[in-house]
Amino acid sequence: MSRLVEQKAAAVSAARQEPAKIVHDVYSTGDQAALNSYYRDWAGAYDSDVVERMGYTAPSEAAEVLAEWLPGAGEAHVLDAGAGTGLVGEALKSLGFTRIDALDASQEMLDVAGSKGVYSRLIRAELGPDRLDLGDATYDGLICVGTFTFGHVKADAFDELLRILKPGGLFCFTHRTDVYADPSLGFERRQADLSADGAWELLFKSEARPYLPRVDPKIRYNTWLYRKASQPAANDALR
Repeated sequence: MSRLVEQKAAAVSAARQEPAKIVHDVYSTGDQAALNSYYRDWAGAYDSDVVERMGYTAPSEAAEVLAEWLPGAGEAHVLDAGAGTGLVGEALKSLGFTRIDALDASQEMLDVAGSKGVYSRLIRAELGPDRLDLGDATYDGLICVGTFTFGHVKADAFDELLRILKPGGLFCFTHRTDVYADPSLGFERRQADLSADGAWELLFKSEARPYLPRVDPKIRYNTWLYRKASQPAANDALR
């Protein structure tokens, strides 16, 4: 274990006393090993920290958007990408979804998610440009909340996620407004390119809402909803 990973892991218990420090640390871990270590030690307290202490409501709000637009919740096959401890899965189940898979890079977070009894399958994998061990056009819907952000998953994951989404399927995700606007992260440009290439169509974008209101009410986020094209995208955008 690297010195950085040890330092981050050791800081978790103290950081829980200060929600703002948790937010700072988790967004600045710097590499996947450090991030996995952080979440390993935070998994048990994650739900109480982010929901009760930080006022995090994005999982339920994004789930409601997907439920409004995706018909046949009881039959729809949905992937919760970056599922963490299963907050999104719980919200989806309460809205009538029954076929939900969870994917996350942290086994410890997945273990918590699995204990809630809302997922059909738990998949440990990292989101990015590399191919996932999932077939083409597997899912009717994808949902990704709080994952496309600083120090986590980048815009280069969009193409692979679209590969596993059925033609005409729905992709719901959240961005902090500052994440979307940061040119170094590439979200604004990649989303525009995928639209221009005909890979997906924007159906809905929410108003900017407080992200962690009990930490910093100035931080805002949007929920986005796209429909994957029914035909192959121009310029082979998804290959």
